Amino acid sequence: MTGKPKSASVETPPASGHVLRLIDQARLSAAESDLLNPSTLLVVLSLYRAYGVLDRKSAEEMAPTKLTRLQWNALAVLYRTRDQTSMGELAEMMAIQQTNLSGIVKGLCKKGVVKQTLSRHDKRSRLVSITKKGAQFFSALLPTHWANLERLMSGLSESDRETLVKLLDQLVSSIKQHEIAPLDKRHKVLPGRPEDQERAGGRSADGESRAQNG
Repeated sequence: MTGKPKSASVETPPASGHVLRLIDQARLSAAESDLLNPSTLLVVLSLYRAYGVLDRKSAEEMAPTKLTRLQWNALAVLYRTRDQTSMGELAEMMAIQQTNLSGIVKGLCKKGVVKQTLSRHDKRSRLVSITKKGAQFFSALLPTHWANLERLMSGLSESDRETLVKLLDQLVSSIKQHEIAPLDKRHKVLPGRPEDQERAGGRSADGESRAQNG
């Protein structure tokens, strides 16, 4: 087994009060078991935190549009393709499950920015495309959106960004290559659905506190 490093290679800014830094959380968890390298958990916690911060910024940006983040992503993909796209292709480009897509597309159709048509080759298949109204609506928002993205990424050089993309690609490949062992349901202690638990206890579905990710 690969030995644990004396310290994880990525540091995070110190926190005050009783809020543990991510690196301290990783070290404390790893100290309880030889199965965990602290750098492994630190990467996961850092990804959750980065996603949480970006998601909050995105929500602030999109609030005036009345679109959810997933609706925005779907509209962005359809705007880029400018062509009829199957639900499966759209789900793949958005990196989500196809079963979660129908509600997103339905909401966009109600707003008149997306339309669905039956495939001429397979009547069971529906094709999705952006409408003229949707394209005009989205293109009008792009200048502000691009400027926002540039500000958010301004702390990283172009070289840093390229390196980050390569590392994330490697991480995605690693995740896809390995099977996940489901947690033993015999140890289930929290009743109800994960989303109910999150609302009740302020915790995310993966069991990590939202606070630590921010």
